[in-house]
Amino acid sequence: MANSRGLLNRSLKQNTILLIYPVGRYTPASPFIAQRAGYKFALTTKPGLANASQGLYELHRQRVIPNMSDESFNQLLSGN
Repeated sequence: MANSRGLLNRSLKQNTILLIYPVGRYTPASPFIAQRAGYKFALTTKPGLANASQGLYELHRQRVIPNMSDESFNQLLSGN
């Protein structure tokens, strides 16, 4: 994770702070490794809204699909 973050920082001339686990796969050690690599937070593919109880390195997220209607998007955000 540190190597890939360094590559992104150098190639894109940025400070990469977000990690999205590839295909949502991660191990119990991944959050610790992500933090040590310098990421500030990480996203899983677990459905739901992110909240503090998940920890900064295992945040859930909602899947947004192409052509999603405003109504469907609002339902995702409201948890319905």
